[in-house]
Amino acid sequence: MLERLTSAALLILVIYIVAVVIRLSGEPRDVVIRVVGSIYVAPALIAFILVNCVHMRLGMQSIIEDYCHATVLKSILLIANWLFCWAVALASFFAVLVISFR
Repeated sequence: MLERLTSAALLILVIYIVAVVIRLSGEPRDVVIRVVGSIYVAPALIAFILVNCVHMRLGMQSIIEDYCHATVLKSILLIANWLFCWAVALASFFAVLVISFR
């Protein structure tokens, strides 16, 4: 259920992010930094990152649970999946914050 909810949220967020990227194509770096750091784009980008990482974690979790039958290996892979997804989310979140408060 949560995987379907995140995919619906991603559909809305992807449309917005793609529209922003299309609008910014060909713009100078300063304009892109200013728009990405704006109050209208940064929260949407952070929401996109967080929802995307949760969706990625859930998708990989179902693959691991379906195809890995060894209990210990499955547990290790599930923990590694969780750590990797949150590491990506935190690094991306930090990058958006650095751009926003520049």
